[in-house]
Amino acid sequence: MMTAAQGAAQIWPDVLCCLGQGLLVACLYDAARSVLGRARLTLFVLDLAGFLLAGLMVFSYGASRSWAGSVRGYMVLALLAGDLAYFGAVAPLTRAVEKRVKWTLSRPFALALWLIWPLAAALWRAREKARSRRLEKRLQKEKKRLQKNSKMLYNSN
Repeated sequence: MMTAAQGAAQIWPDVLCCLGQGLLVACLYDAARSVLGRARLTLFVLDLAGFLLAGLMVFSYGASRSWAGSVRGYMVLALLAGDLAYFGAVAPLTRAVEKRVKWTLSRPFALALWLIWPLAAALWRAREKARSRRLEKRLQKEKKRLQKNSKMLYNSN
């Protein structure tokens, strides 16, 4: 079934809406990737979910709200353009914000590690020193346990 050709006045609202949908899908994908991590399996699942969400959004929009009443090529291209616009312009900024937030949240732990590490190293050295002293004393005691020649008894038959 062919639909009638549309004028530019009817196409631009569809293009802008699909562009916004592409931005939204990319934003959700990026947020999920930053929360769930970047493992191979996680990225594979997120890629599939992103493609399915984009397809669902463009087909549901094409069927329910667009002037054409079906999905058109310019809708898919607008969705792709929104996705590329997000990853080209917005994603570097969100990565910088994400990096700064992670750095800020990790600072108390880094500060604690910076303060505790010398103390832990000193305690470790003291433990090893005490351990070596105990070992030396034990070795000296073993030497002292040996009987002297004058105290040795011989069997006199």
